[in-house]
Amino acid sequence: MSERIGNVKPKGAEKSQVARLPSRTVLAKEGKCSVCISEYEMGDIIKGLPCTHWFHKDCIDRWFKESRFCPM
Repeated sequence: MSERIGNVKPKGAEKSQVARLPSRTVLAKEGKCSVCISEYEMGDIIKGLPCTHWFHKDCIDRWFKESRFCPM
């Protein structure tokens, strides 16, 4: 099949890259996640990308299963 369609690369990010992203706990109201469009609540775990955008940890982990790029 690879002769017909070529080498197919996974479209998501490498798990090891996603695991190395910094994360922190939200300590005050400070914005919203652009993936789920929900406000951050105190105690939520958020994860930052090199582009300086932050998202809920679970939201961005799911996002990176399908894409290698920031949702913004």
